[in-house]
Amino acid sequence: MTEPRDDGHYEAPIERLSGFGTNVRRARIVAIAVTLIVGSAVGIAILPGTSPAPSPPTAPIRAGVPSPTAARTSHRVETLVAAPDAAIPGAPRPILIERRGDDALIVRWTPGQGLAAVGTIPGAFVGLDSASIYPILAPTSDRLLVLSTGDPATGGDRGRLVDASGTILWEGDGLTALSGAVWSPDGQTVVAAASGRQWRIVRIDGATAVARTVVVTGDVIPGSSPSAPAIPPGPVSRTVPLGFSTDGQWIYGAVISPQLAMISSEFRVSVARNRAQPVTSFGVGRPDGLAQGPGTLGDRIVDPTSGRTADWRTNSDFTGGPPTIEVRNADGTFAFVLDEGTPLGSAWNIDGGLYVLLADNLAFPDAISLVRVDQAGAVGSPIFETGPVGGAALIGVWNGFAALGLTVARPASAAQLVLVDLAVPGRAAAIQLPPQDSGSFIAATLWP
Repeated sequence: MTEPRDDGHYEAPIERLSGFGTNVRRARIVAIAVTLIVGSAVGIAILPGTSPAPSPPTAPIRAGVPSPTAARTSHRVETLVAAPDAAIPGAPRPILIERRGDDALIVRWTPGQGLAAVGTIPGAFVGLDSASIYPILAPTSDRLLVLSTGDPATGGDRGRLVDASGTILWEGDGLTALSGAVWSPDGQTVVAAASGRQWRIVRIDGATAVARTVVVTGDVIPGSSPSAPAIPPGPVSRTVPLGFSTDGQWIYGAVISPQLAMISSEFRVSVARNRAQPVTSFGVGRPDGLAQGPGTLGDRIVDPTSGRTADWRTNSDFTGGPPTIEVRNADGTFAFVLDEGTPLGSAWNIDGGLYVLLADNLAFPDAISLVRVDQAGAVGSPIFETGPVGGAALIGVWNGFAALGLTVARPASAAQLVLVDLAVPGRAAAIQLPPQDSGSFIAATLWP
């Protein structure tokens, strides 16, 4: 992936989890939300398992003078969270996807009861050994959309829809894997972003699936939301699917700038007809407005109580510093900017708060904290904190709980899932993922 870095600064759909690279066990965790993917890519924190962990930044070395950073990291000790795998009333049960050869193993974590395999989708990854893979599980857990990166000269990225029997219901190319996909709540329709400002809408009917293409053009792309100024010339903006409407008749999306990592316009596509129309807001609270659900990108960008949006933007002075999060009201007027720390992930909760995972540094952070940002932009006290880790990601927020992914690499590599009770600071459950000798966990989602 050699494109400009537009996959980590706006949560749409992929944010990278640093510091946990390939070792003899090739351990890795991919946290989607949705996906991509997270859901959509949604969702999605990605930790590549095919490249070594990045080295910590080092100061220039003069002859005979050791690097202070090298001295610090040579004795660095990273630790996972010392929380038990304990039951918490009302906690969601995250689902992970583990790659075992060509098959996808669906694994559920029930806090207090450990990990348990709940299904297998055979042949989901056949022929995808060398590709970057983003699997997006249906909310019914019986179908998997697999997005894989490819060569733009030969059709771009590909998509494959596989059911629980291993039957390939649909395959297609020309997609944009980094823009993600989103499932309908009933698991019957999936929408994937494609090149040329198109969407593929795949509808499942029994043992078959039918795909159609919707071109998002006309007055949708030129129309600019009040939440963003004009975008300077450069790489083509992406048309990213966010989620379905409450009545199931519309699919909402946003045009997102690769340069500034912000929403430049909002639109919706009719489920029944090949029609896209611009909108001035996501219509949260209306039957035809965006409905929030775990594993969808809308959960990260749009507040389900007020319709506010949280746009991730590159550092305002363009010095390469950490991004900022700009919050706009539903009508596009400015609300506030969060420029505290280094954000690693953010998501809205049903209480109207924006929950942000902050670090003191992007690579090899010494401190991680989960905080709530209220409607006035005030940052609350940390709800959850860690010491040094190799990397961290916010998998998602749902029904008063946040799911995190943590990795460590020094002195040994390991990965952990953590559920945090947002209403009771300090209450959390955690489980360490087993060594990945037989496969790799490549996705996580908060579908209930």
